[in-house]
Amino acid sequence: MLSFFREGEKYYLQVTSQGRIEIFPESESKFFLKVLDADATFVRDAEGKVSSMVWRQDANKFTTKRISNVPIIELPTPFDRREEMILHA
Repeated sequence: MLSFFREGEKYYLQVTSQGRIEIFPESESKFFLKVLDADATFVRDAEGKVSSMVWRQDANKFTTKRISNVPIIELPTPFDRREEMILHA
């Protein structure tokens, strides 16, 4: 699942179970990534609402369908790391 969202002046992409990646606008409907050779072009329906997206990565290209108006934003889970020695009797 690919989620796209904006925080302040920055735009992000987040793939389920992965960290967010900043994306950059090339036009009103096309965004590109700097960390890999990929871009997303949003397609609007007759009413002007985004209905799908064309994703291009390297030589691959596919179209996805919009399934929600709300992105799935996964925040990192804080944890404490520690090492313990376990003795077996």
